[in-house]
Amino acid sequence: MAAGLPDFSSPIDLAIQSLPETIARDKKGSPLLAQYSAIIGVGDTPTLVNITGKGYIYFAVLWSNTLQVDQYKNDTLHFWLDGQELFGKTLDFLYDAGLKSPWHYPGAITKLDEIGKFLAVTIPPGYTFEESIKFQYDCGYAGTFLTFDLLYAII
Repeated sequence: MAAGLPDFSSPIDLAIQSLPETIARDKKGSPLLAQYSAIIGVGDTPTLVNITGKGYIYFAVLWSNTLQVDQYKNDTLHFWLDGQELFGKTLDFLYDAGLKSPWHYPGAITKLDEIGKFLAVTIPPGYTFEESIKFQYDCGYAGTFLTFDLLYAII
């Protein structure tokens, strides 16, 4: 029979532990996927995602496929974080400003195929929210096929 204190009440001495390394990670929670997909028309302003709670964004990407090459120009992607609009730029602004890397701005055009009339906008990972997150799209042209994916975690 073992002598001394039970294991659950024994003091821990990290100096004598045989761990090769200690890894500290933020607890972000299990990833969840929110999706939106629809054909939208002129003046439509669908809410793509509206989530309440405390959480973390792993990534977000918007795909737009239009009938004409320049139809996306007046469309606007809105991104609210905790009730404050963080991003609300036309896709034409993103393109004209040369924002092609999501690491330099809250949203960037990461793909533009003028032949296939395909556009992708990416929101980079790392944003945290304490109350809510919301994405909305303002459509300026009819017949836009829109798909939106948000991978996030509720903490």
